[in-house]
Amino acid sequence: MKLTLIVEGLPPCPRNRSHTIVTRGKFAQNIKTETARQYEQALDFHLRKFKVDAEKFRVKFDVNRDALHAEWTFTTPDLYTKTGKVNENSVDLDAHKVLQDTVCEFIGIDDAYIVQETKRKVYGATHAVTVTFTVVGITHENSDFRL
Repeated sequence: MKLTLIVEGLPPCPRNRSHTIVTRGKFAQNIKTETARQYEQALDFHLRKFKVDAEKFRVKFDVNRDALHAEWTFTTPDLYTKTGKVNENSVDLDAHKVLQDTVCEFIGIDDAYIVQETKRKVYGATHAVTVTFTVVGITHENSDFRL
């Protein structure tokens, strides 16, 4: 079972702009920025067209036996410089946390169920992100879990 969501025209929210650390005395908190909140709102708008597919996927997902493989493809026009080198300022592959949280909340499945992940960047004329969630069975072969 798979669910593919494609969001076009919305550049990712960079990790260094999504949260800020606020210190109060001895305590520090990681606070979501206004940039991240605006990104979430824009993303919610783009995801609305997938509401029916997301609901079907969520209903079939069994939290007692299923887990998820998430495949993220970031399309960006900024992947290469004019000389053909990879642009160091292109999207970082760890820049998807706000995206992941928002998409998982939208489909109604906690992102803790993501047990495998694939991420890649590709060149394209405009910014886009494609995420495909594939249901995988929970296995305990390589873990310390014992029944």
